Amino acid sequence: MKLARARYFPLGVVVVLACLPAPAQRGELMTIARTFKTNLEQLQNYSWTQRMEVQVNGEVTELTLSHVRYDLDGKLQKTPIKETEEQKVRGPIRKKRAKKKRKKTSEFNQDLRDLILTYTQFTPQQMHSVFDRAGIFPGVGDSEGMLRVQAHGVVREGDWMYIWADEVTKRLRKIEIRTSLEGQPINVVTEFHDLTDGPTYTARTIVKTESKGKPMVITSENFDFIRQGG
Repeated sequence: MKLARARYFPLGVVVVLACLPAPAQRGELMTIARTFKTNLEQLQNYSWTQRMEVQVNGEVTELTLSHVRYDLDGKLQKTPIKETEEQKVRGPIRKKRAKKKRKKTSEFNQDLRDLILTYTQFTPQQMHSVFDRAGIFPGVGDSEGMLRVQAHGVVREGDWMYIWADEVTKRLRKIEIRTSLEGQPINVVTEFHDLTDGPTYTARTIVKTESKGKPMVITSENFDFIRQGG
């Protein structure tokens, strides 16, 4: 059995894990990819509500509720239901400064969201591309009973992507992404749950980074799933 050195582990602990043999790796990866494709097709029959909250330095700066669905082309569409009002600022000079600050923050937030989407809204073809450069390991500790897929240089040089899938059903359970934007490190953790008698869905995604030296946390949660057509 081939041995591979784990490239990432909490607290910098270096652990040597038994990597599955090459033929077994390929078979497990392709099964996970097929399961992902089937699950995505099933999920397109649903609509749901998404709550997104942005915190900067511990203060909520943005809160949005959206109706989410897939269109006929299989693209995700979001329609805002409710958005937080901007904080009122008095005085023309303060208003001008606040407007400029909001614009810069908004541009960074949009760039951040666009980057995260490139990781979290993979097509089946993109998933296959990731798996072509990935290694797969049996889960240990809290991840026992799962398979851990890890890939390097997925979207940009230096990034890492870790995917945990159920060892039996091959359904996704968690994805962790380590990347950067404008020199700021970004950590993304996505958790997956199963709908009753339905597909797996993204239950919660937490993005942690910094904005102008202040900690930023973006949390999105999906709920109230409704199957279209009854």
